Amino acid sequence: MPELATADALNLVQADRRKGVVSTMVNDLVFFQHVFEKGGITTKYGGGSSIEFIQHGQAPATGIGLYAGTEAAPIGRTQILRKGQTELHHMMVVIAIPNQDLITNSGPSRVEEMWKVYTEATVTGTHRDIETFWHTGVSEGNVFSTAALSGLLSGNGQFTGGLRIGVENGMLEYRTPALQSAGAASFMGITRSTTYNWYNNFGLVTTIDTDFHEVFGKTIREASRFAGKANAPYIAFADPTSFGKLHAWRYQPVRVTSIDQATERDNFHSVKIGSCTFYEARDIDITLFSGDAANGVVNGYNLSDIEITFAEMPKLSNYEKVVINQDVLACSYMMRLQFLVKNLPSHWALAGTAR
Repeated sequence: MPELATADALNLVQADRRKGVVSTMVNDLVFFQHVFEKGGITTKYGGGSSIEFIQHGQAPATGIGLYAGTEAAPIGRTQILRKGQTELHHMMVVIAIPNQDLITNSGPSRVEEMWKVYTEATVTGTHRDIETFWHTGVSEGNVFSTAALSGLLSGNGQFTGGLRIGVENGMLEYRTPALQSAGAASFMGITRSTTYNWYNNFGLVTTIDTDFHEVFGKTIREASRFAGKANAPYIAFADPTSFGKLHAWRYQPVRVTSIDQATERDNFHSVKIGSCTFYEARDIDITLFSGDAANGVVNGYNLSDIEITFAEMPKLSNYEKVVINQDVLACSYMMRLQFLVKNLPSHWALAGTAR
C-alpha cells in the first residue's frame, strides 16, 4: 500500500537526518552556538527530576591573623550556603502526516519534500519557539505555546509565569540590584539579594549617542568582577531598534577611521566591543516589556556561567502507522533540558537603548 511504502521511505530519510538534529538546534540558534563553543551544553546528569547547586555568594569560613602562633582558628561554618535548584523540562510534539498526503506523495522525490514540509519544519519551528521564549518569555507559537514552554528558564526577568521549580521568574531584571533585592523575587530557587550577591547587574542608558559607552562599560566591568576575570566572554542580544542604533554608533565615520579594521565595517550582523559580541535579536519585541525596558533592552550573558543540561537529547522517533480519525503516519520529537545559571551577578542587562 502507498502509505506503507511511504513509511519505509520516510524512515530511511529520518535515519539519515536523525543524527543532525542536535547540530541543527545549535546551528539554528545563535545563543546555543556560543554556549556550545564554550562547552556549556552537557549531558552530564545525575538523575532525578531536578538539578541542585551551591551558591557561593559569601565565603563559608572566617580567617585569623597569626601573631603569637598560639591563636586558635575557628572551624565552624560562619555563613549559610544557599542551595540553588531547578527542574528539568520535558517537551514533546507528535508530527502526523495524513493518509491523503501519503497517497499523493509516495514517489521517492516527493517523500523527501514531504519530510521537509512536516518533519524539518516542525523541528525548525520548535527551535525558533525556544529561542523566542528565551529572549522574551513568550513563544513565537510555531509549534509550542508559551504555556508549553513555561517549564524552561527565560532570560527576560519580567517573565513571572514559570511552571517549574527555579524558573518561576526570568533571569535578567531591568532595575538596579537594590530594587531587585527589595523585590525579593526567587531565581533558581534563591531569593534575590545584595547581601549575598544574588542579582544581575544593570545599567540605564539615556540614549546610545549620549552615554551608552559609559553605562555599558561600568556595567560590564562590575559583572566581570563577579565572573572572575576582566576579559570574561560575553554575548549580548539587543532588540532591533537598539541594535540598529548601536551599529550606527559603533561604525560612525570617525570611529571607523580611528579604531575599526576594514573587514569589520562590512559586518551588519554583530558588533564587538571588548570581550562582548552584540547580536540583533529580531524576536525581542519591546512592546512585551514594561518600565525602562519598554525603551529598549540589551541582555548580556557570561558564557562561562551558562549551562544547558540535556537529560534527554533532542530525538526523532521512527514514523509509525496510527489509526485515529483517519489513518496517519506519526513520529515524535522530544527532549528534556534546562538552562542553569550559578553566578547571576556575572550577567547584566541594559535598558533605554532604543531611545
